[in-house]
Amino acid sequence: MTFLLALALAQHPQVKQDMQKRSEDAEQERLRKIEADAEAATRESAARRQLLEAGFENSVRRRAQAIPPLGTPLKEALTIVAPLDNQWNPEQIAARAYRFSRVEIRPDERIIAIIADGQRPELTVVMTTRGAVAKRGADVWRTEGDRTPDPSLMAIDREQWLSYAAPGMRPDTYTLAVEVRRRLQGEEKSSRGSGRGRRTSATRPVQRLIRDARDAELVAAEWMRFLGFADATVTPVGADAGIDIEASKAVAQVKMEAVPTGRPALQQLHGAAVAVGKRGLFFSLAGYTPQASAWAEQVGIPLFRFDLQGVPEPVNSSAGVLLADAGQDIAPGA
Repeated sequence: MTFLLALALAQHPQVKQDMQKRSEDAEQERLRKIEADAEAATRESAARRQLLEAGFENSVRRRAQAIPPLGTPLKEALTIVAPLDNQWNPEQIAARAYRFSRVEIRPDERIIAIIADGQRPELTVVMTTRGAVAKRGADVWRTEGDRTPDPSLMAIDREQWLSYAAPGMRPDTYTLAVEVRRRLQGEEKSSRGSGRGRRTSATRPVQRLIRDARDAELVAAEWMRFLGFADATVTPVGADAGIDIEASKAVAQVKMEAVPTGRPALQQLHGAAVAVGKRGLFFSLAGYTPQASAWAEQVGIPLFRFDLQGVPEPVNSSAGVLLADAGQDIAPGA
């Protein structure tokens, strides 16, 4: 009887209408919930991406600020950078990196990172603003630009990293170094395009063995031409009044001695340069005393230290700035 009554009521037009409405309301509620869940997921995804973007940019900014400025001696630069990515024995890692990279690292590039982790114990890579120098076993090689120095390393670009990273995760060292390099190179191109100076066709001097003081002077003259002093020439052998290289806008002295160059030699060069209205540069095989370096920084003399392979290294900020603008035209009479 109860079943028949329920069946009869279900056939009643009003009851059928009420049941249909309840069904439609339930479907609409289900759809509203799906839409609300989707909106919440979209907001959560946007918030997650925003958080990851902020973390990525913060990592890049902090690394760009932490790397040593141009002109920092290579050994010091590696010592500064090593602890940024290597918590275990950073001093040992910096020393190892210096031994194999000192000939390959160029004076006009900055050190960004040293990759030497436990997953690749036999591989050490020094990342710079121009490329990378790597060592595996007894083999040492250099790569230019963003070319990957080793197949085991793979740079994930910003968008790829944002697609899989979790909040709080920092980019791996190689990806971070590549991104920092790209940002710094972009800033460098922008500053050049703003009219700071125009580039010439000066090419980087080829490394060659320095056997004596005359070789040192000839190599230093080549580097001065690369730096933009296009008419730099070595003075004749003999009395030079403290000047070994002369150009229309600069003079330089070159010391190939076993002891660091002291302040008196720099003062002599400075006096000679001021007397002829030119800029003074100094090249030394053994480096400089602390007093000499401090005084040169005060008066703005670019100091370079070179090795027997003929590769100069900037010792102070004045030399670093000069190298940063390497190739700008400082033509005779300009």
